[in-house]
Amino acid sequence: MMKSENRLNTDVFDVGDNVSYGTAGICTITGIEKRCFDGENEYDYYMLSPINSKTSKYYLPVTNSEGKLRRLLSKDEIFELIDKAAEYDDEGWEKDSRERKAKFDSILNGDDFEKLLKMLKALYFQQERNKLSGKKLVNSDENAMKAAEGIVFQEFAIVLGIEYEDVENFILQRAKQTK
Repeated sequence: MMKSENRLNTDVFDVGDNVSYGTAGICTITGIEKRCFDGENEYDYYMLSPINSKTSKYYLPVTNSEGKLRRLLSKDEIFELIDKAAEYDDEGWEKDSRERKAKFDSILNGDDFEKLLKMLKALYFQQERNKLSGKKLVNSDENAMKAAEGIVFQEFAIVLGIEYEDVENFILQRAKQTK
């Protein structure tokens, strides 16, 4: 499994590193500088710039970054995840929408790419079943799918050096080769 526990920082990051920072998503460390935010104490802070925003900046104390920053997956880890995902069966669909939403929210708030890919695959299967009967996914499922795609596609695009829009096709092509 590609869980965050294996990838959380246990060392110092360098300026120019791309990292995952919670709900901010993928950020570039643009600097490390001393800052005083409380009027008394000066500490070293990582300056983080989300890759999807030219204006947003985050400051995170270097000494308080443990568990908050995560190194991005490697290409090999992404290939391994896609290869495993190709083998996932349709594990069934949770009929209770509240339980399903709670499960999806837990996965989205976690950092386990294997669970994210399983969730996406289940949503894609359900979307196809719904299309056959002339239905769409309910809003909460549609939102969960978009959120999961955002997390997965953003990181895969950066690490693999491909466009965000090409990630889904890349995953499908790689999965076909695995089968």
